[in-house]
Amino acid sequence: MPRYVGALFGLLAAFFLARPAGAHILVTPSSSAPGAAQLYTITVQGERPVPTTRVRIQIPPGLVIASFAPSPGWQRQISLNSAGTVTAITWSGGLILPQEYAQFGIYARNPPHVGTMAWPAFQTYQDGFPVAWTGSPTSLQPAPTTQIGGPSPPGVTVAGTGGGGGGIAADLALAAALLALGLSGICLALVILVLRRRIL
Repeated sequence: MPRYVGALFGLLAAFFLARPAGAHILVTPSSSAPGAAQLYTITVQGERPVPTTRVRIQIPPGLVIASFAPSPGWQRQISLNSAGTVTAITWSGGLILPQEYAQFGIYARNPPHVGTMAWPAFQTYQDGFPVAWTGSPTSLQPAPTTQIGGPSPPGVTVAGTGGGGGGIAADLALAAALLALGLSGICLALVILVLRRRIL
């Protein structure tokens, strides 16, 4: 009997090593503000006994890519639509070893509307085994998602609304007020210094 139990555990171990478990292409942050300029980080884990050699991710509609973080050891290929908008990014030529991970960064402008952005992703291993992270959140291989309209993570720049110049005007007014306050302090200090010299 123990022999059969050992064989069963061996088969189960081989099965789970041969396939990915859980969602292991992640896009962070998981929430951001509509219209915000946001740095997104794509994290890819290597789970099988062979390295990952290719990662492809589809860009959610309405997200405008501005720039990319350097990815040493990887070649980046960009897919564009007829309007010149980035629709997908493929990284290849590098290696993500088993039990290691790699991160790829993009800087983008969020769509202006509230909703959930899905990032369908495709991971290819060195032996040609493909994994498509394109399912629903409750599936075995869910696509990464970002909630637009959730709490803004630190460091997010939100696009201004209502004419586009209100934020700049407010900043200028604040700067002018601080400058005036600083000059008043200097003048007061000079007056006190003169009075002290006269008293002495």
